[in-house]
Amino acid sequence: MLCGGCCERGWQIVLQQKNNALLASRAQSNEEKKYQYKLLQAVVGQKRLDQLQKAVTEKVRQATNAGISELLHMFKLYDRDGTGYITADKFMHTIRKLGIYLSSTEAAALFGRYDADQEEDVTFYEFLDNFLEKTEEDEQ
Repeated sequence: MLCGGCCERGWQIVLQQKNNALLASRAQSNEEKKYQYKLLQAVVGQKRLDQLQKAVTEKVRQATNAGISELLHMFKLYDRDGTGYITADKFMHTIRKLGIYLSSTEAAALFGRYDADQEEDVTFYEFLDNFLEKTEEDEQ
């Protein structure tokens, strides 16, 4: 080390600044996505979204008996490409396979309810959280 480590420290600072900028832009994009979901939900309306969500939940529970292993199996069926998450397109395809027909706007608005982290996908844990039978204790 000819410079006594100052160059290495300089690179660490530059990398940290780039990482901070990336995190800030990601947070901004998450806020933008949350706003987009809220707009879509306002267009569709809460009552219609509640009806759709109830219908989807009932269909999924009927198909799985709300067991974790059955939900995992169903999730894997919907995650056709094995990525570990369901995108908005896969979500709409899945909902239609369940026999629930909705517009692309309704599907996008409903997807926003399931996409808890606004990453534009639903992970298995988000899927579980939405479709696993909740007890009375969970709801309090």
